Amino acid sequence: VNVVSESAELVEVPSSIATNVIGQNTDVPATSSSELMCERSCEELANLFQELKGLRVVVSNLIDGLQKV
Repeated sequence: VNVVSESAELVEVPSSIATNVIGQNTDVPATSSSELMCERSCEELANLFQELKGLRVVVSNLIDGLQKV
């Protein structure tokens, strides 16, 4: 049984991982996760969430297609 869960979880990650995933400036290491978020504008974060919603639809469609096979 495939289950898709809609939940949000905040996870602390080392700055080396955040650098690779988020694209943080490597010249100055961040001292907290809040600094990572503050580097992004509200508009940029809103666009990222919209993209995630779109990806969720694509994944849901793929899951539906796989279940039919």
